[in-house]
Amino acid sequence: MRKAPPAPPGALAVAFCHPIPSGGDGGKVAGGGHRPRRHGGPGRRLRPEHGQGGLSARPGRVHKRAKNTDAVFHPVTGRLWYNEQPHGFRSSDPVVSRDTKAGATSEQRVPYAKIPSLLRQDGPTAATVLATSGVHGRAVPSGGVVATGAQTGGIRLTRVADKGWSGADACLTDLDTKGLGEDGPDCAPSFWRDATTLVCEFEQITVTADHKKVVKTEDLAPKNDRVGLPPVPSPDGKSFAFLPKGEGGQWALFRGDFTGGAQPVKVANVDQPLDGADKHRTSLIRWN
Repeated sequence: MRKAPPAPPGALAVAFCHPIPSGGDGGKVAGGGHRPRRHGGPGRRLRPEHGQGGLSARPGRVHKRAKNTDAVFHPVTGRLWYNEQPHGFRSSDPVVSRDTKAGATSEQRVPYAKIPSLLRQDGPTAATVLATSGVHGRAVPSGGVVATGAQTGGIRLTRVADKGWSGADACLTDLDTKGLGEDGPDCAPSFWRDATTLVCEFEQITVTADHKKVVKTEDLAPKNDRVGLPPVPSPDGKSFAFLPKGEGGQWALFRGDFTGGAQPVKVANVDQPLDGADKHRTSLIRWN
């Protein structure tokens, strides 16, 4: 088998995936790092492992036990996180993580009372723990402040409280940020560039250091380029890439910069796989 040469630094790769439906095959598998949820790929479906309190990454191995409601890969460590609640309602059960290669022997349980410390640990860990409760949240890089969707529309900023009652998001207290919620941009949080700059789909929102007020909102892409998935930041944090769907259903890969005010530039048209292209609902952009 011939190996492809390594991609140069700054190169972009795109993959299309089939989502695995929740239910009979062991529950949902999500990616905590970016908004598109990463589901198990071909030949690696995550299934419940009998008597071990979690999931197994061994292909094709099926055991009977109550399923976990959500399972999430940590975007940095790669550990699999999940809660121990087999039902669809919120609970104060522990959250569990494991190394998928080491299996049950690597499981680490964190009691519900310790969830606030996880939410303050760092941004990727906070987003991962919230996702085990089915919550799409994005935390500042150092943790402690989280952006989530607001019930009245738009987004809200919250601070981690010392305790909650059920579900990881019950540990979040609303900051009532002026300029957000139903009065602010109607978008879902994508990622924080730093402690005060939030990218919310194709809006860049800057808030005060105490996160109480919006001081600036900028468009990252023209309105006609927003039919697609949210942007993905480059490793150095200076650029972003996104995959919009244009007229005639043609997907294209675009690249833009956070500074300078220049319009994003198209890198290339992207064709979906021929096999069941309409079912490839999830796409992943990766920077090298």
